Amino acid sequence: MSFKRNNIGIKIIFALSVTCLLILASVKIHDVQQKLNKYYWETAEFKHLYDSTKAQLDVVYENKKNIEKMLHHEKEDHRRTKDELSSHRLESEAQLSKEKQEANQRLESLNQEHKILKDQHSETQKEHKTLQDRCNTLQHEYSALNGAKSEQIEASKELNKEISALRVSVSQLQSQKRVITFNYTTCGRRMRAAEGQVREIKPLHDSCKNELATCRNLKQVAVVKSPAGAVAEAKDLQQFQALKIVATQRQALPPQPDEEEHIPNGVSRLNITAHI
Repeated sequence: MSFKRNNIGIKIIFALSVTCLLILASVKIHDVQQKLNKYYWETAEFKHLYDSTKAQLDVVYENKKNIEKMLHHEKEDHRRTKDELSSHRLESEAQLSKEKQEANQRLESLNQEHKILKDQHSETQKEHKTLQDRCNTLQHEYSALNGAKSEQIEASKELNKEISALRVSVSQLQSQKRVITFNYTTCGRRMRAAEGQVREIKPLHDSCKNELATCRNLKQVAVVKSPAGAVAEAKDLQQFQALKIVATQRQALPPQPDEEEHIPNGVSRLNITAHI
């Protein structure tokens, strides 16, 4: 009986322990289930956060790449600008040194010119002093000559009166000269016309002389030979006399009134005819 009671007590204790274990196991399972659900929701949230973070990181990486490209371009521009600035600075320094050298040279030349002008100024002051003394002496001479000048002015007035009278006489003489010159030119034209007439009459005069000589010879021959020769000689003599009368008539032609008026004194028509 005691053994059965012990077995029942053991069975009860075993059943109670198994029940407690089952209760504890169910509690543990429920806790684990809740923890699993919690982990599941946290995993989903973490996954969503991971996706969003990944998308943000992609955007960040893309921005980083763009920023790196922009930074590279900026570096290139900065390097190029730096090179240009350095070259421009070198050119500016070279130009500045050149201008400085030119300015120094110009300053030296200006200093030399200033020194020369200073010497010239001192010489000019000396010349001014000498000229001032000379001006004073010339003023004294001018005051002395001013009185002589007044006398010369009076004399020059008298000379001007004489000059005006001489001008009147010169104008009269010039008018006379024009008249004489006109008469002289007219006489020259008349003389040339007379010379032309002389040249025209001279061959006729020579032919008349020759005919007269032949006539005389023929007369001598005709007296010796026959009376017919005397008749021919008389005809030739009549022709010669007719030609001589024509020449004397040309010489005796009266001059034109205007030409005779302008023949100068001492030259007459008789002198012209005598030359003929």
